[in-house]
Amino acid sequence: MPAKLGDLLLSRGLITREQLEHALTTQKHAGGRIGMALMALGFTGQDEVAACLGAQFGLPWVRAQALATVPKEVIQRVPRDLAVRYRAVPLKVDEELHVCVTDRVSLGRLDELGFAVGLRVRPYMAMDVAINTALERYYGFRTTQTMPAVPRGSRTS
Repeated sequence: MPAKLGDLLLSRGLITREQLEHALTTQKHAGGRIGMALMALGFTGQDEVAACLGAQFGLPWVRAQALATVPKEVIQRVPRDLAVRYRAVPLKVDEELHVCVTDRVSLGRLDELGFAVGLRVRPYMAMDVAINTALERYYGFRTTQTMPAVPRGSRTS
């Protein structure tokens, strides 16, 4: 079983034990994922969480910034309905379609996406926030998913 995200961030010195405990308490009350809670509390950033998620899933990871400049011809390779259904944003195309995903569910459905677009798919890990921003930018799809609400005064270092 892969290491938990919080443990990976902790082992890499990206957060403290106290920050992890605080984020777990916040997650328990607000819901959502631990990475989102850690970011909402200001304890870590998207790139750090994406790197650890990539390690957790055995995938290369992509900085949020890389999804801000995807060429139009690459975006056009994945129709809007497929991008939204699979929560996958194309990054580049060569002999494969390189796509960013956010979780294990998306990974399990990539064969379906590859079949639909007629290319082998190479997955990369990206944060929900980056995927949501890209889906809105390129496909006009606005998600209701947001960062968890953090009570005032609960951000500590």
